[in-house]
Amino acid sequence: MRTVWALAAAGVVLTAIPPWSGGWAQGLKQAQPQLDGVAPMAGVLQVPAQYATLQEAIDAACTGDAIVLAPGHIEHGSVHVDASRVESLSIQGKSRKSPPLLLPDPPDSSVVRVTHTGTSPAKLVLRDLVIHGEQTAPYGLIVTGPVQGDSISGVTIEMDRVTVRDAIIGVQIGWRCGTLGCDGDWGAIDASRLEQPATIIDITRSTFVDNLLDGLNLYHVSGAFNENLVMGNGDEGCHTTLATDIVFRRNVFMDNRGNGIHLQMANGAFLTTNLVASSRRRDGRGGWGLLVGGGLGALTMASNNLIVGNLGSGIRVQVAEVSHGEGDCEGSIPALALYNNVLHGNGWGRVPNKTFFEVDVEPRHAEYIQLQAENNMIAPIFVNSANYPLETSNRILEDPGFEQAPDLRAMRLLRDRSEIWEVLAGFALRVDSPIVDAGHPATVWEDRGGLARGSVQNDPGVFGGPQAQWPGM
Repeated sequence: MRTVWALAAAGVVLTAIPPWSGGWAQGLKQAQPQLDGVAPMAGVLQVPAQYATLQEAIDAACTGDAIVLAPGHIEHGSVHVDASRVESLSIQGKSRKSPPLLLPDPPDSSVVRVTHTGTSPAKLVLRDLVIHGEQTAPYGLIVTGPVQGDSISGVTIEMDRVTVRDAIIGVQIGWRCGTLGCDGDWGAIDASRLEQPATIIDITRSTFVDNLLDGLNLYHVSGAFNENLVMGNGDEGCHTTLATDIVFRRNVFMDNRGNGIHLQMANGAFLTTNLVASSRRRDGRGGWGLLVGGGLGALTMASNNLIVGNLGSGIRVQVAEVSHGEGDCEGSIPALALYNNVLHGNGWGRVPNKTFFEVDVEPRHAEYIQLQAENNMIAPIFVNSANYPLETSNRILEDPGFEQAPDLRAMRLLRDRSEIWEVLAGFALRVDSPIVDAGHPATVWEDRGGLARGSVQNDPGVFGGPQAQWPGM
């Protein structure tokens, strides 16, 4: 076995400059594949008016077509999209108020399966749909390409106002990367799977709830994940491996029984204005709000998030193990920057031989990990604030001063995005809150409207900073 603690940490600069102030956003735009010669909306195929089933319409579609499903249409039958044949396709419901319902048939098949084995980039748009796995489908949506290949030969997946629920795993994009480590335990990364083509995602205003295991598994993806609800899933809310140049913005990750968000070996990830709450796995191997395991070259940054009420530690940081097989393993080291976050009431679980913290660095890895934390507000109730030295701009306090903090036990019973967003407003700061204007003083972090208080200086938490324009607030 070889152990090399150097995949990510060497040379990474920890900085308070957010990605929107530099080249990151432009880089994301440049990463979008160009579908040369594709005519937009070449045709509209109606289901069931023209085609009895969605699969019949997919089989008849040409690149650039849109398939429109009638209001209330119920589709019994798992569908397959060959993105190598149809390189640009939209599948959407005609009515937002009465979206089509897609169900698995046979029951043990995935509801929507997308494959891509070609050498040209492809794009699939899903809009205004409900994908229901009836607790038997292995996946609500699964997207796979070659196990290895050029990064330009991947797929772009856009999802807008799509609900994926009650599958074994809600969404999986890419091939699973997990394997046994050199100690024989599960949880290492299979190095050979890191060579699979990248998938670009743009997932907005969608809902991933009540899946029996993970809500989403995202392998080698880049892009954006904004204003989504990830809730009540039986394991991790959202797991990523090798997420590259990805932004998570204004999402709610709540009541997931593993971890809220797991960034494994990320290569440039930015999380801002997310609520991560009530993760509650009890075996000591999860229940964390945000788990950052390893990294690959680029910085992971989290700013203006609210991490509250998780059974385990609020933020957990550790090295990830990468396996090359036959006892050959190495370590992937995270580089993490934390600014303007609020951590409150995490670590309430009691697990034998396990100690939680609001900010928790695996002690065996502490000398290797790069962690920069500034202007975070930590209000512990059940545990100590951190097991890692934090600089003095981070404040330890008893009460963050929320306007009317919601009851998390009642909140986790909700499943409607609009209801969640309405209750979320209770986490706004009171005008007399001790953390108003206590965020990082740099102008790039200044508040821009919404429910921010005081002056323009950053308010820590989900309603402060330049990205806090929550819908309807």
